[in-house]
Amino acid sequence: MAQDLLDRFTPIHSHPTNILSPGIATWALRNGHRALKFPATGAYDAYFASVLNSLYNGSGILLTIVWTIPAASGGVTWEASFERQAAGVFNYTGSSFSTIKTVVTGAPVGSNLATYSQISFTGAEIDGLVAFESYRLKLRRPDDGVGQAAYVYRVFLQNLI
Repeated sequence: MAQDLLDRFTPIHSHPTNILSPGIATWALRNGHRALKFPATGAYDAYFASVLNSLYNGSGILLTIVWTIPAASGGVTWEASFERQAAGVFNYTGSSFSTIKTVVTGAPVGSNLATYSQISFTGAEIDGLVAFESYRLKLRRPDDGVGQAAYVYRVFLQNLI
């Protein structure tokens, strides 16, 4: 069912490819809340790794991003893709992210208000990922022209249906 929580990530779960790499979202502390800061210009990524929950029913995944922006202006763009780490197939010396999916969420009605953006993935769009299989999730904010940093507080996955 859609309400089944398959996985959840907070900023501390992010795995930078290299601490000093440009283009990697950085940790921020905002009024006591840990966040991932995606700067105003340029494309920035965050990576999360896990094992897919046994509640996954094979219908696909609904990805929800919980974020804010300091001032309401323009629509923020989010991109996401999955990397299946299938036994006997996946090679840890490379990367093989599947289909990139995108959502553009309009400006929130006020500054720093929690905003929820959702992206739906079919089973094929997550490269056939199955329960109890390792995977990585790549979350990206491309240079969307908004001109303000966006802050991600949570990312969670549910069954699509």
